[in-house]
Amino acid sequence: MQISAAILTGGENSRMNGELKALLEIEKTSIISRQYNVLSDIFDKIFICGKQAEYNLPLAVYEDEFKNSGPVSGIYSALKNADTGYVFIFSCDMPFLNHDLICQMITEVNTGNFDVIIPVHSNGIEPLHGIYSKNLVKKIENQLNDKDFRIRKIYEGINIKYFDVYLPIEPEIAFLNVNTPADLNKATNYAKRNDKRTY
Repeated sequence: MQISAAILTGGENSRMNGELKALLEIEKTSIISRQYNVLSDIFDKIFICGKQAEYNLPLAVYEDEFKNSGPVSGIYSALKNADTGYVFIFSCDMPFLNHDLICQMITEVNTGNFDVIIPVHSNGIEPLHGIYSKNLVKKIENQLNDKDFRIRKIYEGINIKYFDVYLPIEPEIAFLNVNTPADLNKATNYAKRNDKRTY
């Protein structure tokens, strides 16, 4: 089953004073460039859903059709614009994507007729680090038209696989979201110590 990857760059970035999180630099490399370096080794098709910006990457950008609707709108945009049956969808503010974890999740696609595969670990689930079926487009469109912007609403009445994270990774790093200047400092300090390793 062919799978593409979609980077969600929407959101107001209010806790970063409006600065686009995808373009924040960690050790002189933007977060989105760090993500692309991991993704390009896995996916033939990668694209961006959200804001137009100077990403300096060879990727198509699709603006969200539903404005001010949270990440559900980004998930909808990713699935609607994909030409693959499944899409790995994730947030642009995760600087330490784990190559092996993503590959492990992809192998799960062929083990059952799943609509969604998302990681679960000791700290909870990761909806914005998941593989979603394009078959969900109409369901999510109806949800957005009903003004229901809850990600968990998507999961009602579908076949969902909660993927247990069993690789020797650190969830607090692999799933780190850079939402605030403090998060950026944490990510920068971690990268200085560990940039040659897999998270």
